[in-house]
Amino acid sequence: MVIKTIGIDLDETLVKLYPALKKIYSYNKIKYVPVKTLDGKGIPDKVRIGIQEALKNPDVMCHLKLYPFVMEKLLYLKKVKKCKLVIVTSRHDDIKEQTLHWLHKRFPVVDDVIITPPLFKIKRDTLLKNKIDLWIDDNPIEIEDVMNDIPCIMISNRNTRYNHYLRHKVPFVQYFFQINLNPFSR
Repeated sequence: MVIKTIGIDLDETLVKLYPALKKIYSYNKIKYVPVKTLDGKGIPDKVRIGIQEALKNPDVMCHLKLYPFVMEKLLYLKKVKKCKLVIVTSRHDDIKEQTLHWLHKRFPVVDDVIITPPLFKIKRDTLLKNKIDLWIDDNPIEIEDVMNDIPCIMISNRNTRYNHYLRHKVPFVQYFFQINLNPFSR
C-alpha cells in the first residue's frame, strides 16, 4: 500500500491544547469528570462541550504550542516520503475563519485544511470523501470509528484503559515525530 495522502488531527496530535486551555481557564473547567459519555467510553460529553466552548475564545489559538519536532516530521513526510498532508480538525463555525488563518500561517507545509463540525462520526465520512490513505489522531473513539476503513496511527501520552485496548489494534506512538510509515509500505 502506498501512502499518498495523510490526514492529521490538530489538537493533542500536532499542538498542545490542554496547556493552552489551562493558561486561560481554570483547570476545573477542563478536567475529566465522571459523567455518562456519548457511547460509554472516551471523552465525557460535558468535557468535550466545554473544550469546544473554550475554543471559541480567540486567545486560545495564540497559546497553542507545537509538540517537539512536529514541523521537521511534516517536512520529512512531504519532501522525502512525497505525501500530501491534510489537517482535519473540529471547530464551531464562529471560529472557523480564525482557525483557518492560524493554521495556514503556522503550518505552511500542509497542503490542505479541513474543518468539520465538532460532532463524532463526521470525521470518518470526511476522511473517506477526501481519499485519506492514513489517519493520525489522539482520540481513541475517532480512531476506532475509522480504523476499519482507513489505516490509522494513534498518538497518545495518556494512559487510559481504552488506549491500551486500541494499542493492540492500531500502531501506537507517544509523539507525532515518532511516526513510521514503513509498516504501511509494501
